[in-house]
Amino acid sequence: MSYLNAEDSEQVSFRNNIPLDALDGKISNIFKENNRLKVYYKVLIVDDERDVHVITDMVLDGLDFGSFGLKLLHAYSEREAKQILLQHDDIAVILLDVVMETEKSGIEIVSFIRDKLKNYDIQIILRTGQPGAALEEEIIRNYEINDYKTKTELTVEKLYTTIFSAIRNYRNIITIKNQKAGLEMILNASKDLFKYRSLQDFFKGILVQFNNLITNTTHSMLINEAYTKEKKGFVISDKGNRLVVYAATGEYERFIGSEVNMLSDIDDEVLALIHQHHDEDFIKLSEDYLLAYHKGITNNRNYFYIHHNNIEVDLNLVKVFLSNVSTALDNFLANKTRIMNQRNLIFALGEIVEKRDLNTSKHTKRVSKIAAEIAKWAKLPDEMIKNIELSTSLHDIGKIAVSDSILNKKDKLTSEEFEIMKKHTEISLELFSILDHELRTIAYNISRHHHEQWNGQGYPDRLKGEDIPIEARIASIADVLDALTHKRPYKEAWCFDDTMDYLEKQKGIQFDPVLIDYVIENKDKIREILSKYNEGDE
Repeated sequence: MSYLNAEDSEQVSFRNNIPLDALDGKISNIFKENNRLKVYYKVLIVDDERDVHVITDMVLDGLDFGSFGLKLLHAYSEREAKQILLQHDDIAVILLDVVMETEKSGIEIVSFIRDKLKNYDIQIILRTGQPGAALEEEIIRNYEINDYKTKTELTVEKLYTTIFSAIRNYRNIITIKNQKAGLEMILNASKDLFKYRSLQDFFKGILVQFNNLITNTTHSMLINEAYTKEKKGFVISDKGNRLVVYAATGEYERFIGSEVNMLSDIDDEVLALIHQHHDEDFIKLSEDYLLAYHKGITNNRNYFYIHHNNIEVDLNLVKVFLSNVSTALDNFLANKTRIMNQRNLIFALGEIVEKRDLNTSKHTKRVSKIAAEIAKWAKLPDEMIKNIELSTSLHDIGKIAVSDSILNKKDKLTSEEFEIMKKHTEISLELFSILDHELRTIAYNISRHHHEQWNGQGYPDRLKGEDIPIEARIASIADVLDALTHKRPYKEAWCFDDTMDYLEKQKGIQFDPVLIDYVIENKDKIREILSKYNEGDE
């Protein structure tokens, strides 16, 4: 099955390759009805007798299957048939003569279709004027054909019946393939959607998958003259009390961020549906568009609109897809809420520590920002970079257990006091149990191991080299860098250049040498962060 190009529709005839004067002046059928092009199944006639083509063409003239017509393709030899089969992979039925150049020409074409092209959809009807040349029972048993007829038994009524039956079988095969492909697409789409991190990207992912499901079914056949592929679709969702275009594809992309009333070139019926109050999810499918509504777990309104031009849309598959998408969206939003709550908790805990330690105003913020930059230079995964920036806020969380007299002492700590201070790294993993596994692991590693040293002389576990988790190696550099460049009761602030010199001298001793190289190469960015989040600045 295929579709006609709009510019060719007026000239297309069922009788390709047949002189019009051989058809007694019959006018060719036009595939244009109500501004929508007729869709059709392709039937290939392969016979070396021209009269067979003419007669078959006249008999099948005007035959249709509901909204589908027939388009006849003609080949007069084995070679021509193979050429056409290579050019058209959507032929529904082939009426195939057995004997042409050779007694096995038809059989060779069958083998070409099934064995070389691996096409098991096309319905092959062998017909022969020499029944003795190829035994019916042997052919049906040894070759993957669908029917075998002698030309004498194919009366008009028999030919109608045979074609109807073959088209029906082909249609059923394609329907099953479409459903299988659609279900696979739905499963893959549901899985792929969770790779998106922002709500806008998530919605756009839904649109792309939705559009694929609707428009990319096997042998999609319909085209509308008024339709352009650029239209595609959009997602509208609540933003406060307003309905806003969150994501869009095609020509609707220019409306991203706009309120729904700014949308143009969509039916008034669509706008009316969007503005109505809906208590339940629904799907509205028309010849030109699909509009779906989902009410989220927080009562947020979500509308999915796809401009399409495919009468083969399988509503059951659409329902399954939307059910999966709705569940995925609810889970996505719930996960976003959970992540936001975790971030708020981490920031709150970090602020508690910072407010207790009177000597470290904005230290946590600077260390987090510097750590994130080092993680970027180390080309760590984006999600890990975010988790490192977030978790570094808790690198000194253990100081909650350190008394104020030690934490805010203005003189240098005694050896006994320093041993107590070192205990702030001996944090139980249970403290981070409320966090996601990945975030929990990174937060724990940073808080426990940010005082380990590359040469194994750090604490609390005397880890060495790459045995120290990379997030802790990063936090260690960020922590020391910031501490050195800022005043403490027991020391003055170092200048930036002296701090850089110290870090470089400690390559391979206190710090990971590769990470230190990143810092030295990008020291201007470090200087920018220190300046932006300076002590006392808001």
